[in-house]
Amino acid sequence: MIKKLCTVLVSMLFFSTLAAHSASTWEKHYTKKGITVSSRPVKLSDFREFMGTGIINAPLEVVIAVLQDVKAMPHWLPDCKGAKILRQDDKNSAVSQVIIDFPVPLSDRYMIVLSRGSIDPKKPVVNIKMKNINEKGGKEVKGLVRMPLYRGTYQLEYLSRRKTRVTYRMHLHPGGSVVAWMAHITMKKNPYRFLMKLREMSQKKKYMAMMHTPETLDAEFLAKILTVIFRKKLSDEALIRVLVQDRKVQRICLSKELTDQKIEQTLLEYATKHYHQVGKRWRKK
Repeated sequence: MIKKLCTVLVSMLFFSTLAAHSASTWEKHYTKKGITVSSRPVKLSDFREFMGTGIINAPLEVVIAVLQDVKAMPHWLPDCKGAKILRQDDKNSAVSQVIIDFPVPLSDRYMIVLSRGSIDPKKPVVNIKMKNINEKGGKEVKGLVRMPLYRGTYQLEYLSRRKTRVTYRMHLHPGGSVVAWMAHITMKKNPYRFLMKLREMSQKKKYMAMMHTPETLDAEFLAKILTVIFRKKLSDEALIRVLVQDRKVQRICLSKELTDQKIEQTLLEYATKHYHQVGKRWRKK
């Protein structure tokens, strides 16, 4: 599912990893309602890179379901006036057009954004990298200014069945005559605004309905999630490796009815009841 879900993130407008741009220290601006916003300078740019981090009380796939809703983007993306998918390249990447509202007398901006999704090889984390591109043969949008620079990362980290840590980083140049200090006033607010909107949208019924079953989840990613759960209580890595492949264990983990605490308790009770050690190996009773 996660490979499939990464595809839907084409609608996202947030801005991805800039490790190549700068190794500067992050400067914390504020923490409000559990959301921390920071920024740092970027080499050879007047515009700073901004980062927002916060926890969303929703399953990871529900958060992604919000981000895949292109029509609803103005509801969760600050200052977005509209967006549409232009091209689906493959299962993990696509190109979209996003229009950003700018205050009068400035002209509104737009971007053509390439987004690529991937799964961390070692952790239960989905990463999305984005950048603006100049499409060959692409038409300019009359009356709008095309933003010359747009880079960022969007990271979704599984914390528990109903908690996802979201880290959003962005670096952009708005183009035109906008000076950096003016742009920073808005950019400093947007990570907080975005995460607050994401929290709100993730609680809506139509997105919560996207909670998935093991049959629709990427098997390797699900195994990473289960490993995180079991390592809280178990130290035997051999037992953990066996348990994460058990389809019953997977269904318990993805239950819509159980709380996070109850899921952990149920998984441990199931492991104790149904597994025993034979020599150095664990087998089902």
